[in-house]
Amino acid sequence: MRWCDLSCPEASWPREEAVDGGGSCRTFVALWCARLGRLVAKNAPCQAPAPPIPPTEKTD
Repeated sequence: MRWCDLSCPEASWPREEAVDGGGSCRTFVALWCARLGRLVAKNAPCQAPAPPIPPTEKTD
C-alpha cells in the first residue's frame, strides 16, 4: 500500500491560503497532489491509481 506523504514526488505543501488561510499547524492538514490536481489527506492511503507495472523481458 502506498501512503500520501512528502516522500512522494507528486506531493507538496499546498499554498498557505489554500487550506484555511494559513493559520493552522501543518501536522494535520492536507497535501497537494500534482498527479490528481487536488488536495488530499496527508498520511492517508494514496488515492492516485498505481502506475502500471512494466512488463518483464523474457530471455529464451
